[in-house]
Amino acid sequence: MSMLHERQISQPDAARLAAVIDARALTHPFERGDLDELAEVLAGAQVLPAHEVGEDRASLGARVAIRMLHDGAPPSRASLQLVAPEDAEPAKGRISVVSPLGRTLMGLRRGTRAPLSLPGGRAAEVEVLSVERPALEAVAQ
Repeated sequence: MSMLHERQISQPDAARLAAVIDARALTHPFERGDLDELAEVLAGAQVLPAHEVGEDRASLGARVAIRMLHDGAPPSRASLQLVAPEDAEPAKGRISVVSPLGRTLMGLRRGTRAPLSLPGGRAAEVEVLSVERPALEAVAQ
């Protein structure tokens, strides 16, 4: 399935991601590569008013159920929440959008599969099984 804009990101999320990229580039220079890749995700996404982004799209604050497909390993499932870096708590399933998995998921819809680069040069594929997005009012605050 090939779509012109595989990712849809809301205008508020796009503004927040741009702010994260700008701020962390100054305060966390060791994240430069990750920030550049997040900027590429943002540049390649269709940015829309929040009410026009499908409810089945992964967004900041969304809880996303995924299936990881690794080379030669059985598929694994996880449920996680996409958050800003300062709110990340991986042990509690709160994944930063700057992380490889977080930025891969941003803007993808339920049913989409995307390649994922893992540490050590390993490759995997992640599939979005479901998305629970926060209410628009909660995101605007």
